[in-house]
Amino acid sequence: MMVIKTFRDFIIWMGLFFALTFCGACNKSSSGFVTADLTNPVSIFPAPPTKWLAFEGTNYYSSGYVGDVMPYFDNDSFHIFYLHDGDANGGYHPIHEFTTTDIVHFDYQGKMIAYGADNDQDRSLGTGSVIKVGDTYYFYYTGHNDLHWQTGEPVEGVMYATSKDLKNWTKHSSYTLYPSVKDGYGANDFRDPFLFYNENTQQYEMLVSCIRNNRPVIALYTSSDPASDSWALQDPFYTSDNAGYGVMECSDLFKIGNYWYLIFSENGINHTTHYRMATSPNGPWSTPAIDVLDGAYFYAGKTAGNGQKRYLFGWTYRKSGQTDYGDKIWAGNLVTHQLSQNADGTLAVSNPEVISNLFTKSIQLQQDSILNTSVTGNNYQLLANGFSGFDILKGQRKINCVIKGLKQEGEAGFAFGYGRTESGDFYKLRFKNGEAYLLKVQGEDEYIDCQVPFNFASGSDIAISIIIDNSVISVTINNSTTLTGRLYWLPSAKWGIYSLQSGVNFKDLSLWSNE
Repeated sequence: MMVIKTFRDFIIWMGLFFALTFCGACNKSSSGFVTADLTNPVSIFPAPPTKWLAFEGTNYYSSGYVGDVMPYFDNDSFHIFYLHDGDANGGYHPIHEFTTTDIVHFDYQGKMIAYGADNDQDRSLGTGSVIKVGDTYYFYYTGHNDLHWQTGEPVEGVMYATSKDLKNWTKHSSYTLYPSVKDGYGANDFRDPFLFYNENTQQYEMLVSCIRNNRPVIALYTSSDPASDSWALQDPFYTSDNAGYGVMECSDLFKIGNYWYLIFSENGINHTTHYRMATSPNGPWSTPAIDVLDGAYFYAGKTAGNGQKRYLFGWTYRKSGQTDYGDKIWAGNLVTHQLSQNADGTLAVSNPEVISNLFTKSIQLQQDSILNTSVTGNNYQLLANGFSGFDILKGQRKINCVIKGLKQEGEAGFAFGYGRTESGDFYKLRFKNGEAYLLKVQGEDEYIDCQVPFNFASGSDIAISIIIDNSVISVTINNSTTLTGRLYWLPSAKWGIYSLQSGVNFKDLSLWSNE
Protein backbone atom coordinates (compact mmCIF):
# COMPACT_ATOMS: atom_id res chain seq x y z
CA MET A 1 0.00 0.00 0.00
CA MET A 2 1.30 3.47 -0.89
CA VAL A 3 1.62 5.81 2.07
CA ILE A 4 0.59 9.39 1.21
CA LYS A 5 2.13 11.91 3.58
CA THR A 6 1.94 15.24 1.77
CA PHE A 7 -0.25 17.18 -0.64
CA ARG A 8 2.43 16.86 -3.35
CA ASP A 9 2.67 13.10 -2.86
CA PHE A 10 -1.10 12.92 -3.15
CA ILE A 11 -1.20 14.86 -6.42
CA ILE A 12 1.62 12.82 -7.98
CA TRP A 13 -0.04 9.58 -6.88
CA MET A 14 -3.39 10.66 -8.29
CA GLY A 15 -1.75 11.57 -11.60
CA LEU A 16 -0.08 8.16 -11.92
CA PHE A 17 -3.23 6.34 -10.83
CA PHE A 18 -5.41 8.18 -13.30
CA ALA A 19 -2.95 7.67 -16.16
CA LEU A 20 -2.60 3.94 -15.54
CA THR A 21 -6.32 3.39 -15.01
CA PHE A 22 -7.92 5.49 -17.70
CA CYS A 23 -5.45 6.42 -20.45
CA GLY A 24 -5.99 3.14 -22.20
CA ALA A 25 -9.58 4.13 -22.86
CA CYS A 26 -9.18 7.76 -23.84
CA ASN A 27 -6.60 10.38 -24.74
CA LYS A 28 -6.28 12.77 -21.80
CA SER A 29 -2.80 14.13 -22.50
CA SER A 30 -2.20 17.86 -22.89
CA SER A 31 -1.49 17.30 -26.57
CA GLY A 32 -5.01 15.90 -27.00
CA PHE A 33 -6.50 19.39 -27.26
CA VAL A 34 -9.87 19.55 -28.94
CA THR A 35 -10.42 22.34 -31.44
CA ALA A 36 -13.89 22.94 -29.96
CA ASP A 37 -12.20 24.30 -26.84
CA LEU A 38 -11.52 27.52 -28.77
CA THR A 39 -15.14 28.12 -29.76
CA ASN A 40 -18.03 28.49 -27.38
CA PRO A 41 -21.59 27.18 -27.62
CA VAL A 42 -22.45 29.97 -25.18
CA SER A 43 -20.52 33.18 -25.75
CA ILE A 44 -18.76 33.84 -22.46
CA PHE A 45 -15.21 34.21 -23.80
CA PRO A 46 -15.83 34.06 -27.58
CA ALA A 47 -13.41 33.44 -30.41
CA PRO A 48 -14.17 33.98 -34.10
CA PRO A 49 -16.36 31.29 -35.67
CA THR A 50 -15.13 28.92 -38.35
CA LYS A 51 -16.75 29.56 -41.72
CA TRP A 52 -16.23 31.09 -45.16
CA LEU A 53 -17.50 34.61 -45.73
CA ALA A 54 -17.31 37.24 -48.44
CA PHE A 55 -15.71 40.68 -48.12
CA GLU A 56 -15.31 43.23 -50.91
CA GLY A 57 -15.83 40.61 -53.58
CA THR A 58 -13.44 38.01 -52.18
CA ASN A 59 -13.88 35.05 -49.87
CA TYR A 60 -12.06 34.67 -46.57
CA TYR A 61 -11.94 32.12 -43.78
CA SER A 62 -13.14 33.63 -40.52
CA SER A 63 -11.46 31.13 -38.18
CA GLY A 64 -8.86 32.75 -35.96
CA TYR A 65 -8.29 34.52 -32.67
CA VAL A 66 -9.12 37.80 -30.99
CA GLY A 67 -6.33 40.36 -30.71
CA ASP A 68 -6.48 43.97 -29.49
CA VAL A 69 -10.08 45.03 -28.85
CA MET A 70 -11.58 48.40 -29.77
CA PRO A 71 -15.03 48.60 -28.10
CA TYR A 72 -17.62 51.23 -28.99
CA PHE A 73 -21.15 51.61 -27.64
CA ASP A 74 -23.87 52.93 -29.94
CA ASN A 75 -27.65 52.49 -30.24
CA ASP A 76 -27.94 50.00 -27.36
CA SER A 77 -25.19 47.74 -28.71
CA PHE A 78 -21.54 47.20 -27.94
CA HIS A 79 -19.55 47.07 -31.16
CA ILE A 80 -16.51 44.98 -30.34
CA PHE A 81 -14.03 45.71 -33.11
CA TYR A 82 -10.83 43.70 -32.82
CA LEU A 83 -7.61 42.78 -34.62
CA HIS A 84 -8.23 39.38 -36.19
CA ASP A 85 -5.31 36.99 -36.00
CA GLY A 86 -5.50 34.28 -38.62
CA ASP A 87 -5.73 36.07 -41.97
CA ALA A 88 -2.09 36.52 -42.99
CA ASN A 89 -2.04 36.58 -46.76
CA GLY A 90 0.44 39.37 -47.45
CA GLY A 91 -0.39 41.39 -44.34
CA TYR A 92 -2.06 40.74 -41.04
CA HIS A 93 -4.65 41.79 -38.46
CA PRO A 94 -7.63 43.03 -40.44
CA ILE A 95 -10.30 44.52 -38.20
CA HIS A 96 -13.28 42.26 -37.52
CA GLU A 97 -16.32 42.83 -35.29
CA PHE A 98 -18.61 41.23 -32.73
CA THR A 99 -21.78 42.97 -31.55
CA THR A 100 -23.60 42.34 -28.29
CA THR A 101 -26.33 43.99 -26.25
CA ASP A 102 -25.80 42.02 -23.06
CA ILE A 103 -22.11 40.91 -22.93
CA VAL A 104 -23.12 37.23 -23.08
CA HIS A 105 -24.62 36.80 -26.55
CA PHE A 106 -22.18 37.86 -29.26
CA ASP A 107 -22.99 38.13 -32.95
CA TYR A 108 -20.05 37.87 -35.31
CA GLN A 109 -20.26 40.57 -37.99
CA GLY A 110 -17.21 39.60 -40.04
CA LYS A 111 -14.43 41.69 -41.54
CA MET A 112 -14.85 45.47 -41.33
CA ILE A 113 -11.53 46.93 -42.52
CA ALA A 114 -8.89 45.08 -44.56
CA TYR A 115 -5.15 45.62 -44.46
CA GLY A 116 -3.48 47.24 -47.47
CA ALA A 117 -0.94 46.15 -50.05
CA ASP A 118 2.80 45.73 -49.44
CA ASN A 119 3.55 49.31 -50.49
CA ASP A 120 0.78 50.84 -48.34
CA GLN A 121 1.38 52.31 -44.90
CA ASP A 122 -1.37 50.03 -43.57
CA ARG A 123 0.11 46.82 -44.95
CA SER A 124 -0.81 45.67 -41.46
CA LEU A 125 -3.47 47.13 -39.19
CA GLY A 126 -3.01 48.08 -35.55
CA THR A 127 -5.25 49.20 -32.73
CA GLY A 128 -7.44 52.30 -32.89
CA SER A 129 -10.78 53.70 -31.78
CA VAL A 130 -14.13 54.95 -33.06
CA ILE A 131 -15.70 58.37 -32.56
CA LYS A 132 -18.87 59.88 -34.03
CA VAL A 133 -18.82 63.44 -35.38
CA GLY A 134 -22.19 64.62 -36.66
CA ASP A 135 -23.63 61.75 -38.69
CA THR A 136 -20.24 60.23 -39.50
CA TYR A 137 -18.26 57.59 -37.64
CA TYR A 138 -14.48 57.96 -37.73
CA PHE A 139 -12.34 54.89 -37.17
CA TYR A 140 -8.76 55.94 -36.46
CA TYR A 141 -6.32 53.04 -36.53
CA THR A 142 -2.62 52.22 -36.79
CA GLY A 143 -1.04 51.71 -40.19
CA HIS A 144 1.98 49.47 -39.74
CA ASN A 145 4.40 48.42 -42.47
CA ASP A 146 7.38 46.45 -41.21
CA LEU A 147 8.95 46.55 -44.70
CA HIS A 148 9.79 50.16 -43.87
CA TRP A 149 12.48 48.96 -41.47
CA GLN A 150 14.48 48.34 -44.63
CA THR A 151 13.65 51.60 -46.41
CA GLY A 152 13.95 54.02 -43.48
CA GLU A 153 10.35 55.23 -43.85
CA PRO A 154 8.23 55.41 -40.66
CA VAL A 155 7.04 51.95 -39.69
CA GLU A 156 3.87 53.32 -38.08
CA GLY A 157 1.41 56.12 -38.72
CA VAL A 158 -2.15 56.99 -37.74
CA MET A 159 -4.79 56.56 -40.47
CA TYR A 160 -8.58 56.55 -40.57
CA ALA A 161 -11.72 55.30 -42.28
CA THR A 162 -15.28 56.67 -42.16
CA SER A 163 -18.75 55.16 -42.15
CA LYS A 164 -22.37 56.21 -41.89
CA ASP A 165 -23.61 52.93 -40.43
CA LEU A 166 -20.67 51.30 -38.57
CA LYS A 167 -20.69 48.54 -41.20
CA ASN A 168 -19.41 49.95 -44.47
CA TRP A 169 -16.06 51.67 -44.04
CA THR A 170 -14.18 53.86 -46.52
CA LYS A 171 -10.45 54.35 -46.03
CA HIS A 172 -9.01 57.86 -46.38
CA SER A 173 -5.55 56.64 -47.37
CA SER A 174 -4.45 60.04 -48.62
CA TYR A 175 -4.05 61.17 -45.01
CA THR A 176 -1.55 59.73 -42.56
CA LEU A 177 -0.34 61.31 -39.33
CA TYR A 178 3.32 60.56 -38.65
CA PRO A 179 5.37 61.17 -35.47
CA SER A 180 7.19 64.48 -35.12
CA VAL A 181 10.83 63.39 -35.11
CA LYS A 182 12.03 66.98 -34.64
CA ASP A 183 10.17 67.07 -31.32
CA GLY A 184 11.95 63.97 -30.06
CA TYR A 185 9.34 61.37 -31.03
CA GLY A 186 10.61 58.05 -32.33
CA ALA A 187 9.87 57.35 -35.98
CA ASN A 188 8.74 53.74 -35.59
CA ASP A 189 6.62 53.53 -32.42
CA PHE A 190 3.50 55.58 -33.10
CA ARG A 191 0.26 53.69 -32.64
CA ASP A 192 -3.08 52.97 -30.97
CA PRO A 193 -4.93 56.30 -31.46
CA PHE A 194 -7.71 56.94 -28.95
CA LEU A 195 -10.12 59.81 -29.65
CA PHE A 196 -12.53 61.71 -27.43
CA TYR A 197 -14.22 65.09 -27.28
CA ASN A 198 -13.00 67.25 -24.40
CA GLU A 199 -15.87 69.35 -23.10
CA ASN A 200 -13.45 71.58 -21.20
CA THR A 201 -11.38 72.56 -24.24
CA GLN A 202 -14.15 72.17 -26.84
CA GLN A 203 -11.66 70.22 -28.92
CA TYR A 204 -11.35 66.71 -30.29
CA GLU A 205 -8.35 65.10 -28.68
CA MET A 206 -6.32 62.11 -29.80
CA LEU A 207 -3.97 60.08 -27.61
CA VAL A 208 -1.18 58.18 -29.37
CA SER A 209 1.21 55.63 -27.84
CA CYS A 210 4.81 56.42 -28.68
CA ILE A 211 8.38 56.97 -27.50
CA ARG A 212 9.85 60.41 -26.89
CA ASN A 213 13.47 60.93 -25.93
CA ASN A 214 13.69 57.21 -25.12
CA ARG A 215 10.83 57.37 -22.61
CA PRO A 216 7.34 55.88 -22.97
CA VAL A 217 4.86 58.67 -23.71
CA ILE A 218 1.22 59.10 -24.59
CA ALA A 219 1.21 61.97 -27.06
CA LEU A 220 -1.67 64.45 -27.40
CA TYR A 221 -3.05 65.90 -30.63
CA THR A 222 -6.02 68.29 -30.90
CA SER A 223 -8.38 69.30 -33.68
CA SER A 224 -11.51 71.41 -33.98
CA ASP A 225 -12.87 69.06 -36.65
CA PRO A 226 -11.53 65.61 -37.65
CA ALA A 227 -12.89 66.15 -41.17
CA SER A 228 -10.27 68.87 -41.66
CA ASP A 229 -7.38 66.38 -41.46
CA SER A 230 -5.66 68.91 -39.24
CA TRP A 231 -4.20 67.69 -35.94
CA ALA A 232 -1.94 69.86 -33.79
CA LEU A 233 0.69 68.27 -31.54
CA GLN A 234 0.48 69.42 -27.90
CA ASP A 235 2.58 68.72 -24.84
CA PRO A 236 2.56 65.00 -23.93
CA PHE A 237 -0.65 63.81 -22.29
CA TYR A 238 1.20 61.41 -19.99
CA THR A 239 4.84 60.43 -19.58
CA SER A 240 6.04 57.46 -17.56
CA ASP A 241 9.25 57.46 -15.55
CA ASN A 242 9.43 53.70 -16.02
CA ALA A 243 11.46 53.16 -19.19
CA GLY A 244 10.97 49.42 -18.72
CA TYR A 245 7.35 49.83 -19.78
CA GLY A 246 8.47 49.87 -23.40
CA VAL A 247 5.44 51.43 -25.08
CA MET A 248 2.25 52.32 -23.18
CA GLU A 249 -0.07 50.72 -25.71
CA CYS A 250 -3.83 50.86 -26.27
CA SER A 251 -4.60 53.90 -24.11
CA ASP A 252 -8.16 54.65 -23.03
CA LEU A 253 -9.74 57.51 -21.06
CA PHE A 254 -13.08 57.59 -19.25
CA LYS A 255 -14.86 59.07 -16.24
CA ILE A 256 -16.77 57.50 -13.35
CA GLY A 257 -18.21 59.87 -10.75
CA ASN A 258 -15.64 62.51 -9.85
CA TYR A 259 -12.64 60.65 -11.24
CA TRP A 260 -11.04 60.28 -14.64
CA TYR A 261 -9.14 57.11 -15.47
CA LEU A 262 -6.32 56.61 -17.94
CA ILE A 263 -5.68 53.01 -19.02
CA PHE A 264 -2.71 51.63 -20.93
CA SER A 265 -0.96 48.30 -21.44
CA GLU A 266 2.80 48.19 -21.15
CA ASN A 267 4.59 45.83 -23.51
CA GLY A 268 7.90 45.82 -21.64
CA ILE A 269 8.20 44.51 -18.08
CA ASN A 270 5.12 42.41 -17.36
CA HIS A 271 2.83 42.97 -20.35
CA THR A 272 -0.05 44.04 -18.15
CA THR A 273 -2.86 46.59 -18.26
CA HIS A 274 -2.41 49.52 -15.83
CA TYR A 275 -4.43 52.56 -14.86
CA ARG A 276 -3.94 56.05 -13.47
CA MET A 277 -6.54 58.34 -11.88
CA ALA A 278 -7.18 62.08 -11.64
CA THR A 279 -9.98 64.55 -10.94
CA SER A 280 -9.50 66.18 -14.37
CA PRO A 281 -8.93 64.78 -17.87
CA ASN A 282 -5.80 66.94 -17.93
CA GLY A 283 -4.33 65.33 -14.79
CA PRO A 284 -2.24 65.39 -12.71
CA TRP A 285 -2.32 61.59 -12.72
CA SER A 286 -1.74 59.52 -9.61
CA THR A 287 -0.81 55.84 -9.43
CA PRO A 288 -2.96 53.72 -7.08
CA ALA A 289 -1.28 51.23 -4.75
CA ILE A 290 -2.52 48.39 -6.95
CA ASP A 291 -2.47 49.81 -10.46
CA VAL A 292 -2.94 46.65 -12.55
CA LEU A 293 -6.35 45.55 -13.83
CA ASP A 294 -5.42 41.89 -14.37
CA GLY A 295 -2.36 39.71 -14.80
CA ALA A 296 -0.05 39.03 -17.73
CA TYR A 297 -2.44 36.72 -19.61
CA PHE A 298 -4.98 39.52 -20.12
CA TYR A 299 -3.79 42.24 -22.47
CA ALA A 300 -4.77 45.47 -24.23
CA GLY A 301 -7.77 46.20 -22.04
CA LYS A 302 -9.99 49.02 -23.31
CA THR A 303 -13.39 50.12 -22.05
CA ALA A 304 -16.89 51.01 -23.13
CA GLY A 305 -19.98 51.86 -21.10
CA ASN A 306 -23.71 51.76 -21.72
CA GLY A 307 -24.60 54.55 -19.30
CA GLN A 308 -25.12 52.11 -16.45
CA LYS A 309 -22.07 49.88 -16.33
CA ARG A 310 -18.57 50.12 -17.72
CA TYR A 311 -16.82 47.07 -19.08
CA LEU A 312 -13.17 46.32 -19.72
CA PHE A 313 -12.61 44.32 -22.91
CA GLY A 314 -9.36 42.53 -23.62
CA TRP A 315 -8.02 39.19 -24.79
CA THR A 316 -6.25 36.29 -23.16
CA TYR A 317 -3.14 34.74 -24.62
CA ARG A 318 -3.13 31.24 -26.05
CA LYS A 319 -0.19 28.81 -26.05
CA SER A 320 1.58 27.31 -29.02
CA GLY A 321 0.30 23.89 -29.97
CA GLN A 322 -2.75 24.44 -27.76
CA THR A 323 -0.87 22.76 -24.93
CA ASP A 324 0.15 23.90 -21.47
CA TYR A 325 3.76 23.13 -22.38
CA GLY A 326 3.61 25.60 -25.28
CA ASP A 327 4.90 29.16 -25.36
CA LYS A 328 2.61 32.11 -24.73
CA ILE A 329 1.53 33.58 -28.08
CA TRP A 330 -0.42 36.64 -29.21
CA ALA A 331 -4.25 36.65 -29.52
CA GLY A 332 -6.85 34.27 -28.14
CA ASN A 333 -10.35 34.70 -26.75
CA LEU A 334 -12.28 37.88 -26.01
CA VAL A 335 -12.52 38.41 -22.24
CA THR A 336 -14.82 40.94 -20.58
CA HIS A 337 -14.53 42.34 -17.04
CA GLN A 338 -16.81 44.73 -15.18
CA LEU A 339 -15.37 47.91 -13.68
CA SER A 340 -16.77 49.68 -10.64
CA GLN A 341 -15.54 52.36 -8.30
CA ASN A 342 -14.37 51.81 -4.74
CA ALA A 343 -15.10 54.37 -2.02
CA ASP A 344 -11.61 55.85 -2.39
CA GLY A 345 -12.00 56.26 -6.14
CA THR A 346 -9.83 53.29 -7.11
CA LEU A 347 -11.19 50.74 -9.58
CA ALA A 348 -12.61 47.34 -8.74
CA VAL A 349 -12.41 44.63 -11.42
CA SER A 350 -14.74 41.64 -11.43
CA ASN A 351 -16.44 39.08 -13.60
CA PRO A 352 -19.52 40.80 -15.04
CA GLU A 353 -22.71 40.24 -13.06
CA VAL A 354 -24.53 39.25 -16.23
CA ILE A 355 -22.02 36.45 -16.84
CA SER A 356 -22.08 35.27 -13.24
CA ASN A 357 -25.87 35.23 -13.32
CA LEU A 358 -25.86 32.76 -16.21
CA PHE A 359 -24.87 29.99 -13.81
CA THR A 360 -28.12 29.02 -12.12
CA LYS A 361 -27.94 25.22 -11.91
CA SER A 362 -26.23 23.90 -8.79
CA ILE A 363 -24.07 20.81 -9.28
CA GLN A 364 -23.57 18.42 -6.40
CA LEU A 365 -19.88 18.18 -5.53
CA GLN A 366 -18.57 14.68 -6.20
CA GLN A 367 -15.66 14.14 -3.87
CA ASP A 368 -13.22 11.47 -5.03
CA SER A 369 -10.29 12.01 -2.63
CA ILE A 370 -9.52 13.57 0.72
CA LEU A 371 -6.48 14.32 2.90
CA ASN A 372 -6.45 16.11 6.30
CA THR A 373 -9.95 17.50 5.65
CA SER A 374 -13.23 17.42 7.53
CA VAL A 375 -16.45 18.10 5.66
CA THR A 376 -19.70 19.56 6.97
CA GLY A 377 -22.17 20.20 4.19
CA ASN A 378 -20.44 22.52 1.73
CA ASN A 379 -17.82 23.63 4.27
CA TYR A 380 -14.39 22.03 3.95
CA GLN A 381 -12.06 22.46 6.92
CA LEU A 382 -8.50 21.76 5.77
CA LEU A 383 -5.59 21.31 8.14
CA ALA A 384 -2.17 22.47 7.03
CA ASN A 385 -1.26 20.29 4.03
CA GLY A 386 -4.89 19.36 3.48
CA PHE A 387 -6.51 18.45 0.19
CA SER A 388 -9.92 17.54 -1.15
CA GLY A 389 -10.39 16.43 -4.75
CA PHE A 390 -13.50 16.44 -6.92
CA ASP A 391 -14.80 14.93 -10.11
CA ILE A 392 -14.06 16.08 -13.64
CA LEU A 393 -14.83 19.64 -14.80
CA LYS A 394 -16.57 19.97 -18.15
CA GLY A 395 -17.35 22.95 -20.36
CA GLN A 396 -18.54 26.16 -18.72
CA ARG A 397 -18.69 26.24 -14.94
CA LYS A 398 -18.62 28.62 -11.98
CA ILE A 399 -16.99 27.88 -8.63
CA ASN A 400 -17.76 30.00 -5.56
CA CYS A 401 -16.43 29.94 -2.02
CA VAL A 402 -14.96 32.00 0.80
CA ILE A 403 -11.50 31.04 2.08
CA LYS A 404 -11.40 31.77 5.80
CA GLY A 405 -8.45 31.81 8.16
CA LEU A 406 -5.52 31.87 5.73
CA LYS A 407 -2.44 33.02 7.64
CA GLN A 408 0.35 35.26 6.34
CA GLU A 409 2.84 32.39 6.16
CA GLY A 410 0.46 29.95 4.50
CA GLU A 411 -1.05 29.36 1.10
CA ALA A 412 -4.31 27.93 -0.10
CA GLY A 413 -6.11 27.55 -3.36
CA PHE A 414 -7.22 25.20 -6.10
CA ALA A 415 -5.61 22.40 -8.07
CA PHE A 416 -6.75 22.06 -11.70
CA GLY A 417 -5.99 19.38 -14.25
CA TYR A 418 -4.46 16.82 -11.93
CA GLY A 419 -4.61 13.22 -13.07
CA ARG A 420 -4.68 14.24 -16.71
CA THR A 421 -1.06 13.51 -17.64
CA GLU A 422 1.19 10.57 -16.86
CA SER A 423 3.72 12.95 -15.32
CA GLY A 424 1.22 14.17 -12.74
CA ASP A 425 1.73 17.80 -13.82
CA PHE A 426 -1.12 20.14 -12.90
CA TYR A 427 -2.02 23.78 -12.28
CA LYS A 428 -2.43 25.66 -9.02
CA LEU A 429 -4.51 28.74 -8.41
CA ARG A 430 -2.55 29.92 -5.38
CA PHE A 431 -3.41 32.61 -2.84
CA LYS A 432 -0.44 33.58 -0.74
CA ASN A 433 0.46 36.74 1.15
CA GLY A 434 -1.70 39.09 -0.89
CA GLU A 435 -0.87 37.63 -4.31
CA ALA A 436 -2.96 35.39 -6.54
CA TYR A 437 -1.05 33.15 -8.94
CA LEU A 438 -1.80 30.76 -11.77
CA LEU A 439 1.18 28.43 -11.96
CA LYS A 440 2.09 25.11 -13.51
CA VAL A 441 3.50 22.40 -11.24
CA GLN A 442 5.96 19.99 -12.86
CA GLY A 443 7.46 17.60 -10.35
CA GLU A 444 9.28 19.72 -7.78
CA ASP A 445 9.21 22.83 -9.97
CA GLU A 446 6.58 25.55 -10.24
CA TYR A 447 6.30 27.95 -13.19
CA ILE A 448 4.22 31.10 -12.80
CA ASP A 449 2.00 31.96 -15.76
CA CYS A 450 0.54 35.12 -14.24
CA GLN A 451 -0.19 36.81 -10.95
CA VAL A 452 -1.98 39.81 -9.50
CA PRO A 453 -1.86 41.48 -6.05
CA PHE A 454 -4.97 41.86 -3.93
CA ASN A 455 -5.75 43.50 -0.61
CA PHE A 456 -5.08 40.97 2.14
CA ALA A 457 -4.57 40.83 5.90
CA SER A 458 -3.59 37.65 7.71
CA GLY A 459 -6.70 35.63 8.54
CA SER A 460 -9.08 37.83 6.54
CA ASP A 461 -11.80 36.35 4.34
CA ILE A 462 -11.04 35.82 0.64
CA ALA A 463 -14.22 35.60 -1.42
CA ILE A 464 -13.59 33.69 -4.65
CA SER A 465 -15.66 33.43 -7.83
CA ILE A 466 -14.20 31.47 -10.74
CA ILE A 467 -15.65 31.44 -14.26
CA ILE A 468 -14.41 28.59 -16.45
CA ASP A 469 -15.08 28.39 -20.18
CA ASN A 470 -13.19 25.40 -21.55
CA SER A 471 -9.50 26.47 -21.45
CA VAL A 472 -10.10 30.06 -20.23
CA ILE A 473 -10.33 30.82 -16.51
CA SER A 474 -11.27 34.15 -14.93
CA VAL A 475 -10.91 34.47 -11.15
CA THR A 476 -12.47 37.31 -9.16
CA ILE A 477 -11.18 37.94 -5.63
CA ASN A 478 -13.28 39.87 -3.09
CA ASN A 479 -15.31 41.28 -5.99
CA SER A 480 -12.49 43.72 -6.68
CA THR A 481 -9.50 41.93 -8.28
CA THR A 482 -9.50 39.63 -11.30
CA LEU A 483 -6.92 37.22 -12.71
CA THR A 484 -7.38 35.63 -16.15
CA GLY A 485 -5.48 32.68 -17.54
CA ARG A 486 -5.26 29.95 -20.14
CA LEU A 487 -5.23 26.36 -18.84
CA TYR A 488 -5.60 23.65 -21.44
CA TRP A 489 -5.78 21.09 -18.64
CA LEU A 490 -9.03 22.59 -17.38
CA PRO A 491 -11.56 20.82 -19.65
CA SER A 492 -12.39 17.22 -18.70
CA ALA A 493 -9.99 17.02 -15.77
CA LYS A 494 -10.28 16.73 -12.03
CA TRP A 495 -9.92 19.61 -9.62
CA GLY A 496 -9.50 20.15 -5.91
CA ILE A 497 -8.79 22.51 -3.02
CA TYR A 498 -5.67 22.56 -0.88
CA SER A 499 -3.83 24.28 1.97
CA LEU A 500 -0.15 24.50 2.88
CA GLN A 501 1.41 25.77 6.13
CA SER A 502 -1.98 27.05 7.29
CA GLY A 503 -5.29 25.50 8.20
CA VAL A 504 -8.18 27.08 6.29
CA ASN A 505 -11.90 26.71 5.80
CA PHE A 506 -13.37 26.68 2.29
CA LYS A 507 -16.80 27.94 3.27
CA ASP A 508 -19.85 27.47 1.04
CA LEU A 509 -17.87 25.78 -1.73
CA SER A 510 -20.23 25.39 -4.68
CA LEU A 511 -20.15 24.40 -8.35
CA TRP A 512 -22.57 25.82 -10.91
CA SER A 513 -23.58 25.19 -14.51
CA ASN A 514 -25.32 27.43 -17.05
CA GLU A 515 -27.04 24.51 -18.77
